Amino acid sequence: MEYPTPSLIALHASACVTPGGALLFLGHGGAGKSTAVGLLAERFPTLADDAVFLLPQADGSWQVACGDRDAFAGPVAQEAVAGLNWVLLRVVLRLFRAPKPRLVPIGPRETCRHLTDGLFEIPPQRNTGVEVKRHLFAAAAEVARTVPGWELYFGLDRSTSELLMHSFA
Repeated sequence: MEYPTPSLIALHASACVTPGGALLFLGHGGAGKSTAVGLLAERFPTLADDAVFLLPQADGSWQVACGDRDAFAGPVAQEAVAGLNWVLLRVVLRLFRAPKPRLVPIGPRETCRHLTDGLFEIPPQRNTGVEVKRHLFAAAAEVARTVPGWELYFGLDRSTSELLMHSFA
């Protein structure tokens, strides 16, 4: 059975909830997605640890919800995610380990590249036909055009959480 053209997309990512919306963390396995939300958990609740769903809104914004349980299993019916806790997507952060934390703004093209990596780390999306892949890439491009992207260079000490709290609280 072919994967249907999705109205929502899944990403291998983590996310936490701030008063202004969700921070979305991207990176390859072991990059620190779970660590990043763990560093912020005292102040910002964890929304997702391993996977998220993104859903476009009529106003051009994007909502994010936890996909930890279902994203890797295959296509998810819209009805199945209706009861999830949806939060406005505020910012996309690509993670890199570094001794000193810093944030570097990136443009839509680079943000799209990182989102695309996260899209295709979800096996059902990676193993689908060309038409669905085109749809997913177009969705990633739209997210990148509408949501600011950043590279976050971070360590495991409190200075990383302080930087994020100061920048996005």
